[in-house]
Amino acid sequence: MWSSGRGSGSRSGDRSDPVREQRVRSDGARKRGARKWTNRGLSPPASFRVLLLRGEIFREWSEDEEEPNGLKFVPVKEEPAPLGSRGVVGPEDYVAVAAAIAERSVREEAEHRRHAEELEDLQWRQAVAANLAAKEKDEEWRRIREEQRAKWLNSDETSNQMEDGDIYDCIDVNLQPAFNHPLLKDHTIQMEPTSFPIGLNIKSSFPHVVSQAHLSIIECPRGMVPILRNGRRDQISAHFIDQAINKDAQLEEAGMKYFDDLYGVQATINVYEPKVKKDSGDLSQTGIQIDNGPKGHMDSINACYSVSPSFYGDTFARFHVGWRDGVQNKSCIDHDCPGFVQVSHNVGLGGRVKPVSVYNGPQYVIHILIFKDPKTHNWWLAYGKDKTPVGYWPSSLFTSLKDKGNFSYTGGRASGPTASSDSPQIGSGHFASEGYGKAAFIKDIQIIDNNNKLVTPNEEKAISGSSDLRKYTIGNYGVDDHGVHMYYGGPGNFV
Repeated sequence: MWSSGRGSGSRSGDRSDPVREQRVRSDGARKRGARKWTNRGLSPPASFRVLLLRGEIFREWSEDEEEPNGLKFVPVKEEPAPLGSRGVVGPEDYVAVAAAIAERSVREEAEHRRHAEELEDLQWRQAVAANLAAKEKDEEWRRIREEQRAKWLNSDETSNQMEDGDIYDCIDVNLQPAFNHPLLKDHTIQMEPTSFPIGLNIKSSFPHVVSQAHLSIIECPRGMVPILRNGRRDQISAHFIDQAINKDAQLEEAGMKYFDDLYGVQATINVYEPKVKKDSGDLSQTGIQIDNGPKGHMDSINACYSVSPSFYGDTFARFHVGWRDGVQNKSCIDHDCPGFVQVSHNVGLGGRVKPVSVYNGPQYVIHILIFKDPKTHNWWLAYGKDKTPVGYWPSSLFTSLKDKGNFSYTGGRASGPTASSDSPQIGSGHFASEGYGKAAFIKDIQIIDNNNKLVTPNEEKAISGSSDLRKYTIGNYGVDDHGVHMYYGGPGNFV
């Protein structure tokens, strides 16, 4: 370390000695130069070398000068001090500084990565623990609900009703299967819509007189809902609704697709009993479907009549509601898994629709309305000319369909293992060109806009057609103030 020194560097020398005087002045200059470094916390260059002689500091002698006897030169600085020990880094430490910074960056990055991995592992463990706890809680909650439901079934307050061979149990509306869904544990049932879409009272200009077909009517007391119980219900599996909603099975269609934001759809549907081979596993249906979501993970709801002998053991037209959870890729129909909340005390889902239309004879229709409640955001299903509420799909069941739909399909559909290779009939089983009384029709197709108003679909956003014109066709397609109307269907591979 450099010392600032005192005095001029002379103790008793003669100031008249010019050599001595020059040497002292030179030493003073050196000391002042050294202070410029030491006062800033820096080490002076290695060229500053000193010798210690009787407590005084002198400059280093040059090679052409005679070295005083007995004097020893002492280098004050040979190597830079460790980085940071001097407080301020000198110019000679630039390389060391860069190396130290790089080393520290690598060390900090490794430390950060280790902390991130530990945090991720902790979060994963917490999520697993939370899921296990929630699962146990859900299972316990579901067990309690099933016990309550079984108690109602075995009590005198529960009545059994039969309709066309189908047995229904009248269940307390608050104990129906819908509330076994984990997302509906704390759900408060909504017994009726807060409002209906604007424009429901507009009468159709359809030139033909048609009668209304009826759903299965079960006489349950108010405050209860009918649930299909018998063996036919047990034969239904998730495979059935996957065919009705999913696109995994073979599929044939004849109808109208609509691509736009929408909050509901209504239609009047001509009811027939199309022929479907008994052991094919196929079904033929006609109805309304509303979707939203990415491909492969699409939320969906639908209402339709369908014929499916492989699952019901008969060839009757039956009325169904269905929905699909796009996140879990899980489908459901009627009350066979929790989801749809029924409020009607006398409509038997899964029951027969009757009477049905006869080729070149009496024609019967069903009126279907699916709409989103603008206040509760639940998706409601209403039936008939009077738009009687049947029930609703709670918005909490969905991700993409929670707020609105962006696609709808209205028309006929055949789906199943052989729906394309050995296709069943759609509609009446006759081509659209045969017209009224022979070809099935759908009329008064309207959508509900963001103002909760029934409007005629935009022709530029609608596509009508058939997946295979050799089997099914669309005819007399038109648009007016009452919506879209068309004839549809065909024989498939039946000849």
